[in-house]
Amino acid sequence: MVDKEKLLEGYERLNKHELIDACVLIEHDIDVDRLVSEVTGIPKKAWPGPANRLGVHRNAQAIFLRGYAPLQRIRKPIEDREILDTLPYIRSLIRSISSKPLRCVLAKLKAGQKIPVHVDIGKIIERAIRVHIPVVTSEHVVMQCNNRQFNMKVGEMWVINNGAEHAVYNNDPNVDRIHMICDYLPEPGLLERLANGKRL
Repeated sequence: MVDKEKLLEGYERLNKHELIDACVLIEHDIDVDRLVSEVTGIPKKAWPGPANRLGVHRNAQAIFLRGYAPLQRIRKPIEDREILDTLPYIRSLIRSISSKPLRCVLAKLKAGQKIPVHVDIGKIIERAIRVHIPVVTSEHVVMQCNNRQFNMKVGEMWVINNGAEHAVYNNDPNVDRIHMICDYLPEPGLLERLANGKRL
């Protein structure tokens, strides 16, 4: 367990507009079958209702894999949650990225729902790199970021500029969109991979 204030010591606020711009596709070896199997195997009762989400995120459901929802106001160090004991591949995937993980969630946006345009704020958000890995999605799901639109495929790894205006539109009438979303400290290995990523 690491206290989040100590974890952030020495890390300055990032200029995400220069570093990321909108969204960057990063190469990463992901076992899609194992990832999808673990996520779709989570019991429905494990997914909390929208009451654990704030503001623009209220249409999404979230299972916290590391850390806690801001709404819970739990002053605890950022640590693995018990559910990761049942998700061994996801636990290994979180740790396979070249940096220290902070908060991680599985976020579900129901068919036909949206997360409206917003900018994420907060001390961790300003100093961390936000990674998205689509787990369940479709061609009708759109991520809008910094005035551009992206359709992210299952098993890809994306870094998004959550310091810019962004939104999600699940225009699929039947498919609930699920992403694994993790914040990482901006350490050299991840920054190098980001610099070599594909800007679309």
